[in-house]
Formats: sequence, structure tokens, C-alpha cells
Amino acid sequence: MWVHEGCLVFTEKIRSEGEVMRKKVRIVAKGYTEVWGKYYYHTYSPTLGHEMLFLCLAYTAACDLEIHQLDAVAAYLNSNLTEEIHLHPPDGVPLSHGVVWCLQKALYSLKQARLEWYCMLCGHIQSIGYAQSGHDLCLYVWDPEMFVVIYIDDLLVVAPKAGLV
Repeated sequence: MWVHEGCLVFTEKIRSEGEVMRKKVRIVAKGYTEVWGKYYYHTYSPTLGHEMLFLCLAYTAACDLEIHQLDAVAAYLNSNLTEEIHLHPPDGVPLSHGVVWCLQKALYSLKQARLEWYCMLCGHIQSIGYAQSGHDLCLYVWDPEMFVVIYIDDLLVVAPKAGLV
């Protein structure tokens, strides 16, 4: 069993005036130490191409539809892992020496995090009735006037002006 190394990343959210609004810390895995074929196998998740984005925007304008943009907050952290991944707690976390965490959710910088997020999001979109396009895997269609476009953790929801709530 291979165990990932953990790391603490400290950030500050700063207001436009330069004042520190809040301080944050998050635990990440040192994903750069992973070796393909030994620690992971699948990482590919489709990404929306600019041609499809422009086509959807032009179609939306031509049909006088409305667009709502959504951003999934902490997207990768919300996806369940399909494989068993272990992590040494980072230095600074007060635990006994030799403790190892078995992750249930993905962490930033894991090679698999993006794929796990994409699979979870697509499963949810399909469960509410949207069908994945055969032309672009990031396009989900309900009908010709209602569809969702995915770009990593951002979504564009398109519908008739009276159809969105």
C-alpha cells in the first residue's frame, strides 16, 4: 500500500484595499509524487472546447434564451473517491506519529480529483433527466431550449427566459 504525503497550504483572502479579510488553510496531497501505472491509472476528464462554447453561445443568442452561470465551490472536495487512497497527515496536525488517513473524498492536487468530480457531476446531471450529447461530453441536453454546458467546475445553464427559476 502506497501512502500519499499531505501538505498544509495557507492563503489569505485580501480585500481590494489590501486588508486581510480572512485566513484559510487547506490540506492537499502531494500529487506530484504519484507515478502513473503504480498509484493511479485514470485521470482523463473531458474539457469543453472553445468551438462548442461559441456554438452554444451563438445558439442561445439566436433563440433568445437565458444563461445562468454557476460555479461549484470546493468542487473537487465534494467528489467521492472510487479507489482507496491513504494520506500521511501533514506536519503541524497534532496526531500520533504513524497515523494514516484513509480518504473518502478527493483532495486538491490528487491526479484523480478532476475525474472523480466530473463523474459525480455527470451522474447527478443525468439523474435529473439530462442526456449527454454524443458530440461533446461536456454538453447535457434536456430539450432544444434547455441544456447545461460544463467546464471543469463551472456550469452554464441555458433555458427559455421564463423557464429558469
